[in-house]
Amino acid sequence: MDGTELVAAVRRGDAEAVRARLESGAAPDTVTDDGLPVLCLALTAFDAGVAQALVEGGADPDRLLPDGTTPLVRAVEGGSPAMVEAVLGREPRLRLPEADGSDCWPWPGACTSRAPRTNSGAVRARPAPPTGSGCSTTSTTTWSS
Repeated sequence: MDGTELVAAVRRGDAEAVRARLESGAAPDTVTDDGLPVLCLALTAFDAGVAQALVEGGADPDRLLPDGTTPLVRAVEGGSPAMVEAVLGREPRLRLPEADGSDCWPWPGACTSRAPRTNSGAVRARPAPPTGSGCSTTSTTTWSS
């Protein structure tokens, strides 16, 4: 089955038609003419219902896109909690790998631990991450309260 009907349903914002197409065998990661999966169409339209239907139907929110991001990253960058929730799916923890003790995101240089604060509220440098974790710098971050 080609994905033209699924693409059309996503463009219309018809979550029920999206579910029906997926149940009929349409590929949930169908790619549109611009080379992006249909999940990105739903994200661009801020259509949480369609995004949720696609993810529940098997669309991969962690699929690497041509620009190096993923649909999940785009949802976060879009700033809509409803879109992030839709793209994360019902059981987001099931998608996450077990922690390996590092305090870094899965890409190099994106350390996530917050800089410790002193009693005065000043920020001090955080220690270097574990060897081999992909993060190699010590950084200082100011967090506003």
